[in-house]
Amino acid sequence: MLENYELFGKNIGTDQGLGILIYVHKQVMATQVIINTNFEESLFMEISTKPTEKLLFGCIYRSNSEANTEHLCRQINEVCALKYSQVCLVGDFNYKDIIWDTWTTENDSVTSKEFKFMECLRDNYLYQHIQKETRRRGNDKPSILDLVLSNDEYTVSDIEYLAPLGKSDHCVLRFCINSFVPRELSKKTKIYYDKADYNSIKEEITNTDWETMFRNSEDINSHWELFMPRINEIQEKHVPRKEVTDHWRNKVVPVDKETLEQIRLKHKLWTRFIHCKGNKEEAEKK
Repeated sequence: MLENYELFGKNIGTDQGLGILIYVHKQVMATQVIINTNFEESLFMEISTKPTEKLLFGCIYRSNSEANTEHLCRQINEVCALKYSQVCLVGDFNYKDIIWDTWTTENDSVTSKEFKFMECLRDNYLYQHIQKETRRRGNDKPSILDLVLSNDEYTVSDIEYLAPLGKSDHCVLRFCINSFVPRELSKKTKIYYDKADYNSIKEEITNTDWETMFRNSEDINSHWELFMPRINEIQEKHVPRKEVTDHWRNKVVPVDKETLEQIRLKHKLWTRFIHCKGNKEEAEKK
């Protein structure tokens, strides 16, 4: 689990599908949306943007079968018919034979699953933003399997193709969704120890009759239960505090230095691998 994030899942801990996870920051107003279709490997979140507008974010996995294309297209039609102001769909769609530069297929068959999928995107006026290969394994031909779709060309920007997570052969895609997202700003109490009245604190601690207070306590635990409430009482009287907004935009998931260095090294090696197109001899020269 990630601190300050809420986890949403689909087909987790079941025999159905591979499972999908979406983490949403707790200060983003998001709710899960159920789309009632026969396509099971998908998870959708509704995110409030402006008072009268909402973003639908969906994560999808399609196994490589003809039937799944039919069910997937029906689900995309259903999603787009909901009339969200912004739609962003991401995931592993497994259409390796689509040439996205020209929106064509390698066999040009109008009955192929690839053609049916592209027609579905055209019918719903969806943009496809990924233009570089996202999956590489050994001597297999690199392919674009992972897609980012949106109903507006400018919804998605700043796409980065990063090193795979763990032992996966799919690269990590990082991108920005351009939208106004109001946040539920939480409040926390900030204690200003630098402005405390330490003379008064010292005086109250000195004047407290500790001997009488501890007279009937039998062990260290009972001593502690009497000691701490008194200390907290003194602190509340002489240490100023204030309710402040807990801003989160600059917070990141904590990572130790060694792990961070390994992540950077992995991204560097992945970039070199992509640049050399998987040619081992060229990579070793770099």
